[in-house]
Amino acid sequence: MFKTLECRVSTKLDYMRYKNEKKKKLFWQGFIRQETRHRALWLAVLVGTILTLINHGDVILTGSLPPIWKMTLTYMVPFFV
Repeated sequence: MFKTLECRVSTKLDYMRYKNEKKKKLFWQGFIRQETRHRALWLAVLVGTILTLINHGDVILTGSLPPIWKMTLTYMVPFFV
C-alpha cells in the first residue's frame, strides 16, 4: 500500500514539474515573438511618455530637462513590465 502511494505522489510531482517547465517554455516563446516585442515597445513609448509628463512635467515646462537616467528608466519600466 505504501509503495503505490509513494508512486502516486512521485507521479504527481513529476507532472507538476512538467507543467511548470511547459509554462516557462511558453512564456519565453511568447516573449521572443516579434509581434510581442513590437507591441511592448509601442506601449512602452506611449505609457513612458504619459509617465514622463506626469512625473517630470513641471521641470519640462520650465524649459529644462530632467536627468537622462530618470527619463530612460521611465521608458524602460513599462517595457519590461
